[in-house]
Amino acid sequence: PYIRGNTSYNETASKIELIYWPDSLVVNAFAASKSGEDNGEDNSEDESEELVRQTSSSRQIKTPVVNYHCGWDYMMRCVSISVASCIDDRTNKLISASELAHALQKCSQSMGDGEFIESELDYFYEQACSLSSRGLARARDITRSINTYVIAHEIGHIVSHHLDTEHLLNETYEISRNHERIADDFASNVLGSMSYREHVFLGHAVSSMFFCWLEETMKPGQVTTHPHSRERLENALRANSQAAKEAAETYGLTKDFIMQAIPPTPL
Repeated sequence: PYIRGNTSYNETASKIELIYWPDSLVVNAFAASKSGEDNGEDNSEDESEELVRQTSSSRQIKTPVVNYHCGWDYMMRCVSISVASCIDDRTNKLISASELAHALQKCSQSMGDGEFIESELDYFYEQACSLSSRGLARARDITRSINTYVIAHEIGHIVSHHLDTEHLLNETYEISRNHERIADDFASNVLGSMSYREHVFLGHAVSSMFFCWLEETMKPGQVTTHPHSRERLENALRANSQAAKEAAETYGLTKDFIMQAIPPTPL
């Protein structure tokens, strides 16, 4: 409803293609060149970056793409299974912040150099087998919720013209981080227009919490093109206050609970 209610957003979003790529923990937005449209072949991440550089200087993006790697989807399924195992079947509430922190930390430790470690498969398979049918359904819902929010974020980059050559040529770390904040705000507005926003907020929150642990595990203190996940999580709680309130009532996902389930703030 949020996208359809804005003529400019609706016109741009209707042109977006969703492309699944074979691996890597990446979801991004880019503009496809003519050759990228025609061959239908899988391209590497480096090639997709080259397609961005080839984008016309026109502000009109003819073929905007949400580039969705199956590696991301697989990892988010594992995260969702771990989170679902922390939700009580009877009350539908998260059991404890420490259990959730342990589960998300285990997920982050299952990553190496941005890729899922194959030897960790058995752990998540056993977790999935231990879930009840209700727990498995909940895990699927959490995965869908994560994907909904992430794709809305990437659409936010496209409709906000972040793929225009003018932006790409002048992009710095700080400009890139601001673009991420704008896309987050757009996704928050999309979320707020949904009737099941508390479910989508749960997915958004747990994926951000996972990335808090991933940053702690893989690259503590490193400057990146994205704001730190703790900042994004705090912004989400403010921007999605109604959805956050509903998620707190439904799942026990209060702000205090969230802050206890992520790594402590670095000194």
